[in-house]
Amino acid sequence: MKQDACKLTEKLQEMAVLYGRFHELLAQEQVYLVNNNTRELAEVVKEKERIAEKVQSAEDERLALLDSIAVTMKADRRRIKVDDIASLLEKKDAADLLDARNALRTALAQVKALNEINNQLLNDSMQYVRSAFEIVAGKKDQRQGYGNNGMVRTTVKVERNLVNTRA
Repeated sequence: MKQDACKLTEKLQEMAVLYGRFHELLAQEQVYLVNNNTRELAEVVKEKERIAEKVQSAEDERLALLDSIAVTMKADRRRIKVDDIASLLEKKDAADLLDARNALRTALAQVKALNEINNQLLNDSMQYVRSAFEIVAGKKDQRQGYGNNGMVRTTVKVERNLVNTRA
């Protein structure tokens, strides 16, 4: 079990490094989003995809290690906590495992926070593009208003655009 626990520590450290690199890419992505640099943004997205594949591979390996440890501990993998594994290890190995877990947690929290900001920037950008397109191309709304005979109708089609082509 000690061997699997040491491998788990290494895997958690590897994942923390991968997520740290992912965080760096998110920071670059944010700059490119703000500066509307789509060419560089596309390169960052490709690199993020490569890192995501590596993270998925590392996650699969981590789960395999947890399966092996679960068999040794005679417990269900889904119920095993890193603290449970650490409690069965020597002090130094336990400290290394807990440090690796904490580093991974920190990296994940940073990635999540920056990813949420970038998602908001993307949503704002998309809304801006939609609004600009509606101004130029026009938008058809249905609102409550008066009909041709002066009576209140429940829906009236309203077309608006930057250039009135009907005139």
